[in-house]
Amino acid sequence: MPALFTTEDAPTHRRLALWQDIVCDVFVQLDCKSDLGTAFHGAITSSQVGPAKCSTVSSSQQRVLRTPSRIARATEDFVLFALGRRGAGAVLQDGRETVIQPGEFAFYDTTRPYELRFDDDFTQTIFQVPRAMLHRRFAGTEPLTATTFAPDRPVERLASQFIAGLSEVADRLDDDTAIRLADQAVDLLAMAMSERLGRATLTSSTHRSGLFVPSEGPCAGTSAEPRSRPRRDRRGARHLAALHQQPVRRRRHLVPALRAGAAARAVQARPRLAHPCASPHQ
Repeated sequence: MPALFTTEDAPTHRRLALWQDIVCDVFVQLDCKSDLGTAFHGAITSSQVGPAKCSTVSSSQQRVLRTPSRIARATEDFVLFALGRRGAGAVLQDGRETVIQPGEFAFYDTTRPYELRFDDDFTQTIFQVPRAMLHRRFAGTEPLTATTFAPDRPVERLASQFIAGLSEVADRLDDDTAIRLADQAVDLLAMAMSERLGRATLTSSTHRSGLFVPSEGPCAGTSAEPRSRPRRDRRGARHLAALHQQPVRRRRHLVPALRAGAAARAVQARPRLAHPCASPHQ
C-alpha cells in the first residue's frame, strides 16, 4: 500500500502547518504559504520505486518555496518531475517560469532555489529522482528547468504516459522490477530532454534497462569508437608509440632510412613500361 499523508483529520487552524511538515517529509525542505486559512486541504500518496519515488499530490491554492536558507541546511539532492493531472501549476527556477497543464510536465532541481505557484485546486504526479541518477544520462539539465514538456512531441508524450502509468502500479512492484522500471523512466526523460536541446547523440545505455541514453562530455555528437581495432592498426599504433618514446637523436637517425624505404616501395609500385625497341614476342 502507498503511504498516505493528509490534513483531513487535523484541526482546520493547524492544516497549513501540518501540510508543510508533510511536504518536507515526503519531498525536500520547503516553505508553504496559502491565503485560504481554515479552508486549506491537502493529501499525498507516495511509493518508493527503486532509487526513485512516485507521489501524487492533491491540494489547494498555495505557494511553495525552496529558499537558499533551506538549501544550505539540507542534504537532499534530487530532480523532481511534476506531471499535471488536474488544474494548473507554475514552476519558477533559473530565471524562467512555466505553467504545467494536465498531460504536461516540467522539472526542477532541489540544489537551487525554486518556487511553485498554484492558484486553485490541483493534482500532480511527482517523480522524484536522485540527481546523480539523472546526470549519469543527461548532465546539462540547467537550461531546461522550468520548461514545459508537452504531449505533442512523441518522446515527451511517451515519457509522460510512462510516469503516469508507473505511479499507478508503483506500490505493487517487486524490488527488482521497480529498479528496472525506474531506470527506464529516467532513460525516457533523458531522451526527451536530449531531444528538446537538439542533441541527437544517443549511445547504448550501460544501465540494466537496456534503453538508449544521451552521451555526455565534450565529445558528445561524435560516433563511439569500436571496441576493437583491426590487428594491423593495433600493431601500427604500438610501433608509433614505441618510436615516439625513443630518444630524439635516435629518431632523427631513422628519418633517412624511413625515407629510403618509402622511395624503394614507390619504385616497386610503378608499372613496368616496355622498351620502345623491344620485340612484341619478348
